[in-house]
Amino acid sequence: MRNLTLPLPTSLALLALVLFAGCSSNSTSSTSADGPQLRLNATLATSNTLQKAVQSDSLVISEVKLLVDEIEFERDDDSMYDEFETGPLVVTLNANAPVSEIALSNIPAGIYDEIEFDIDSGDDHPTLSDTDFLPDANSDDGYSIIVRGTLRGQAFLFRTDEDFEIELEFDRPIQVMDDGIVDLTLSIDPMAWFKTSNGTLLDPTDASNQSRIEAAIERSFDVFEDSDRDGEDDYDDDEYDDDEDDD
Repeated sequence: MRNLTLPLPTSLALLALVLFAGCSSNSTSSTSADGPQLRLNATLATSNTLQKAVQSDSLVISEVKLLVDEIEFERDDDSMYDEFETGPLVVTLNANAPVSEIALSNIPAGIYDEIEFDIDSGDDHPTLSDTDFLPDANSDDGYSIIVRGTLRGQAFLFRTDEDFEIELEFDRPIQVMDDGIVDLTLSIDPMAWFKTSNGTLLDPTDASNQSRIEAAIERSFDVFEDSDRDGEDDYDDDEYDDDEDDD
């Protein structure tokens, strides 16, 4: 089991996400320094509007965990998917650095335009060491996402047994050369899970909000090239803009 911490923006005083990520012993990915490699990182993204709305509603998230499986990348000609990491990976969110590494693996050289990964419920992985995801009296399927926190001072536990298949297209195709490491960052916005588009709270303790929260989860991911691993899209950086102007 390998552990890692995922970063939390330091400005989020109310969101103390304690996270680590690991993969169980049945992961089949392998890494060699020879040949091209791709490193998938993770960071947290939260809008200022949602931060203010969360503060006014006194929603505090203390832990978020996701059970991630079968990370794949699609070539730009749709000719094939390259399996990157079979998992499962227990990904949990915390505040230490701009990004943290989820997985590093060899991948064939080529041009890629899409990442796919699954967030699976625990019944698919009965030997998982983190028992939070395993089936219990409330769900025969187990759980794919666990959120703990407080709402207006009262502790809450939000869990979903929904399986998510996340497909994200890159704004620009990613070119993997014959050697070296390409860095991609997966951006996750858990604050958005419990808010409508206009900032209204979706109470995680109200079962009638379950499907709306699950829909918000599915919309909350982004991915981009991040060669300097600062948690920002390379193509949004001022330095990149300056280089474009010089051309």
